[in-house]
Amino acid sequence: MDKQRNIIIDQSILTVLILFLILAGVYFGYIQELLLHDVSMISFVIFSMWAVITIVLFKNTWQLNNELKNTQKLYTILEHQYKNDDVDIEKLDLPEGLIGEYIQNLKQKNNLGIGKIDQSILLENLDVQLYKKIRWSFFLTNKITNLGLLGTAIGFAVALNALFEVESFDFETMKEILTQVAVGMGIALYTTISALLASVPLKAQTQVLESGVDHIINNVTKITEVYVIPSLERTNYEKNQNQ
Repeated sequence: MDKQRNIIIDQSILTVLILFLILAGVYFGYIQELLLHDVSMISFVIFSMWAVITIVLFKNTWQLNNELKNTQKLYTILEHQYKNDDVDIEKLDLPEGLIGEYIQNLKQKNNLGIGKIDQSILLENLDVQLYKKIRWSFFLTNKITNLGLLGTAIGFAVALNALFEVESFDFETMKEILTQVAVGMGIALYTTISALLASVPLKAQTQVLESGVDHIINNVTKITEVYVIPSLERTNYEKNQNQ
């Protein structure tokens, strides 16, 4: 078990790197050019969505990191009790949150059941509850990609519409047509670039949360399989022996 894992640090390092790249783009004028030439404003919407999603991701990172710290603290306590041959789950001060609730559910299941404790269903439920915190980010990242595709479609539609409206081939008409085609191709190009610039970092940021969930599930499995379940089953065995 990695007792020093901190996904807030991982998320912060990644976000700082992304912000540095954005500031570099602003410094060299790339971001301004992109927003200025996208007359559809889809690029602005995409970057605004990235900013909002990043803020909410940090909130979810904080929540998941607290759950991860709870598993790390719990493991340290149980490891110390085990070395002193004093593991007693019934007297254990459980942390608040999903992890404490999970251990409490195991205790209740043990009190109501007979024989060995099967935690597979509870573990699947915990996995679902943790992934609820990041599932929406996958959804919104896909929507950003869809916005990029929408911008590409709009851009091509604008360009083709200009070609379909050709009635004469004089210089002024061709100049106007080429201007409209350039605007349409600009929309298609810039919205596609914006969607890529927003969705790729978001996927990386979401991957940090996904890694955090995997670490929590891994820690909970080790805690319960090594300490909690054996202790509860031993308590049941001793009760049956005394009856």
